[in-house]
Amino acid sequence: MSKQFEEFISQLSETNATLDYFTDFEKIKSNIRPISIKLNQLNYLIGTTDLKRAIEELFV
Repeated sequence: MSKQFEEFISQLSETNATLDYFTDFEKIKSNIRPISIKLNQLNYLIGTTDLKRAIEELFV
């Protein structure tokens, strides 16, 4: 590891706050539910090498 990274890690303090303290996961789930199919389509398109062909396959 680099010296800067080790120094950064050594300066972090432990906490008992979990991700739930910072994020409302139930709200996220409820907001994503209506657009989840579109998000999956975008994820599929991002991973393709031939974007034009993938769009035609997906939407035609």
